[in-house]
Amino acid sequence: MKMIWIKTIDIVLFLLCTTNLVLWIMRGLYVVETNTSEAFKWVFEEAYYPMLYALFILPVLVIATMINRKFSIQSFTFLSLKCLAINFFLIFVLR
Repeated sequence: MKMIWIKTIDIVLFLLCTTNLVLWIMRGLYVVETNTSEAFKWVFEEAYYPMLYALFILPVLVIATMINRKFSIQSFTFLSLKCLAINFFLIFVLR
């Protein structure tokens, strides 16, 4: 029963990390004026602060789920870490 909850939490964190990555990509595309539709405008204007909070909370949650567990490259936790690494790379390196 415990493993089902852990797997569910890993999947939810992966989906949150992926969603956050997609939102940051949408924001970047709006900033460079590649796409200026209403959805991209909404992400740029309204979703910035939740995206920023998630940017710092999600790594803490992902690392907290790794405590006292084996780490596998074929896990949702590793995929979440990859999404976060890409996210930080896009934001802080490519500005």
